[in-house]
Amino acid sequence: MDKITFKNINVYDGTLDMKLLKGVNVEVTDETISNIGNFEIDPKSKVIDGTDKYMVPGLINLHAHLPSSGKLSKKKLGDKSKLVKFVTGNPVGRMIGNMLVKKYALMALNSGVTTVRAVGGVGALDSMLRDKINAGKLVGPRLLVCNTAIGVKGGHMDGTVARAIDSVDEIKVRINELEEQKVDLVKLMITGGVLDGKVPGHPGALKMEPKIVKACADEAHKNGLKVLAHVEGDEGMKVAIENGVDSIEHSAEFDDKLAKQLKERNGAVVITLTPAMPFIKIDPEIVGYGEIAKINSEIIVEGMKKSFAQAKKFGILAGLGNDAGSTLVPHYGFANELIVATKELNITNAEALHIGTEVNAKIAGVDNLVGTIEVGKEADFIVLEKDPIEDLHNLKYPTKVVIRGHLINNPKQKLIEDIDRLLDKIY
Repeated sequence: MDKITFKNINVYDGTLDMKLLKGVNVEVTDETISNIGNFEIDPKSKVIDGTDKYMVPGLINLHAHLPSSGKLSKKKLGDKSKLVKFVTGNPVGRMIGNMLVKKYALMALNSGVTTVRAVGGVGALDSMLRDKINAGKLVGPRLLVCNTAIGVKGGHMDGTVARAIDSVDEIKVRINELEEQKVDLVKLMITGGVLDGKVPGHPGALKMEPKIVKACADEAHKNGLKVLAHVEGDEGMKVAIENGVDSIEHSAEFDDKLAKQLKERNGAVVITLTPAMPFIKIDPEIVGYGEIAKINSEIIVEGMKKSFAQAKKFGILAGLGNDAGSTLVPHYGFANELIVATKELNITNAEALHIGTEVNAKIAGVDNLVGTIEVGKEADFIVLEKDPIEDLHNLKYPTKVVIRGHLINNPKQKLIEDIDRLLDKIY
């Protein structure tokens, strides 16, 4: 039985009140938090001095794409589709793909993200990495995976992190394939996105027919799987909620009737602000996607803000994800999502951290394990030199990361200079 005790440390527990326990001891036994308070330390325990330092629950990113880096890319979707075929259909390609998802998952972990919901990947790379981590063959973040999302021909990310189905008849076969890969969730691409929008002022065009959405949700639910959906438009929001989707990713404005439906099924919305920020805040010529992306990003952010307010009004869980791996969103950048949320959603630093921990754990269905620092929960937390509630930027520099009781001292973060040079202008 291995024990580690963090001595005399300041603990933010992750709850709604974001209670601060000053100068307490936190004992970890194997994978579990076994004691918190001013108790006598077991002489057999490894002791780490936490004086003047801060402990918070491990961050939980509800929306990430592990196969991609977040680097600025001018490649067309067709070029990316060829790359995906190489990764899924060639032994060398699969080896490269495995290396990339591992690299980006560890990048997230070393930045303090101990749980990742991987919501659109390449083949079964995400579930294979999850299984390796769960088997103890690799220390990595807790992963909840969708593998390749279900899309439609010509729809959002078709041929990369989504695979098209042509009819209702194909749905059972596709869900069965995902079940064989032991996915945790099913992802649908219901609307288009910012970067494939062709008309200014009309982002997130509906791509998936309501009958396809309903058939997918019904089949997934029959198999005990919850359904997430990429939604970036009002029409898509209506189709998603009316046809059984459990978690709306990105989100858009929705009315009271739809809110009641989502609340009745214990659904959730997951806001993703940071992907839009570079297109809004940085010169379109520098980013390289033009004025349409800027206009549509502004519209989508307004839709997300209204969605968040509506969720709050009806007591619907509203979480945060940063769409890590999308353009100019690195896997170590989740703290930026919390920072931006305080400005765009008009919430406090404490509320943002609470959402990024306990609320996100509830949405992910792992709140029995993680999300707060309390006796009996798994030891997933990070240690910081400075108070994160005073300044959320302090979350970016954890000195220690603990995942399932495993201690990572001075986690190394390999930053992407080209990205950070641009993002420094925003954050």
